[in-house]
Amino acid sequence: MHRRQLFRVYVETSALNALQRELAHEDAVATKAHLNLKGKGWFISPVVLWEIQATEDSEHRERLIYFAQHIFQDVLLPSPEELLVNYIRAGCPQNETKYDLVSSGMYASAWKDICAITEKTLIFDANDHKRLNGALRKFCKDYYTFTNFDSIDITRDPKTAAAQFEIQKLIDHFGLLSKSQREDPAYVWHFRILVFYVLMFLCAGAAIDRQVIERFWFSLGIHDMAKRIEYTFTELKALFQRGPMVVIALMTEVQAQRKYSRGMFFDCMHSVYTIYADLFISNDEHFRAFRIEVEATHGLKLKLRMLDELQMTKATSNNPERTSFLKGS
Repeated sequence: MHRRQLFRVYVETSALNALQRELAHEDAVATKAHLNLKGKGWFISPVVLWEIQATEDSEHRERLIYFAQHIFQDVLLPSPEELLVNYIRAGCPQNETKYDLVSSGMYASAWKDICAITEKTLIFDANDHKRLNGALRKFCKDYYTFTNFDSIDITRDPKTAAAQFEIQKLIDHFGLLSKSQREDPAYVWHFRILVFYVLMFLCAGAAIDRQVIERFWFSLGIHDMAKRIEYTFTELKALFQRGPMVVIALMTEVQAQRKYSRGMFFDCMHSVYTIYADLFISNDEHFRAFRIEVEATHGLKLKLRMLDELQMTKATSNNPERTSFLKGS
């Protein structure tokens, strides 16, 4: 029998933290049951689990995990890496055919397991996670610096100017921009950011679940970085016009207009779920700004709501006392 697909509500990490502060364990259980009865479910992704693991306060981290086990579905939405690879394999279409959004990445089975047995928790190497998280945050800082630098003026910042120059060489070499586009400074700036993300995320694998990216290239028999770039810029040109990477780049541009945030990289990863989930919930003002910017400049209506825009009501449930099904009890 075919199981009915739940309406997928994606809860970004800031909203998870806010909900955990407001709701008790019993509220989480009741909320999940109530949502399921209405054909809905609250979902998270590997990005959320990564951020939970990065929580330095171990007691708070365990509270978040325990709360998440009881309020969210036991199926993770695919990671941004999985969504990107699926999009590429689908041929980078204008309108992607809907498919069952279920992760098969590194967190998927562990998450299902600890949701089934809530006495369990996520086991990970804290030092290894800290090292990888530090590397991702460094990439994040590079993204921010690159985004804020809109010229190839070597006197301002030689390192970033060199990166801008090399990316512009790639754009010109592969003929990615038309003459009219090259004459629009704002579009050129946007395009360089997009190319930078594609290079770092897809070609270099600077991502949370790098194994997904590496398996993609292994399936094509492409291991050399130069060949990855050649393939991306010749066979996957559509990635520079539409799809997940465009959304991530737009979020980066919104963040670049504000003070640097350590969570910028993860906000950008979360942003992709605004087009894949049925509804996206956040408590982070960056996402309010993202929605305003995207709707104003691109006319897109994102399925994004801030937590303070939702009407949440509490009701006391009167559960009758359970009696044993055993006769004579």
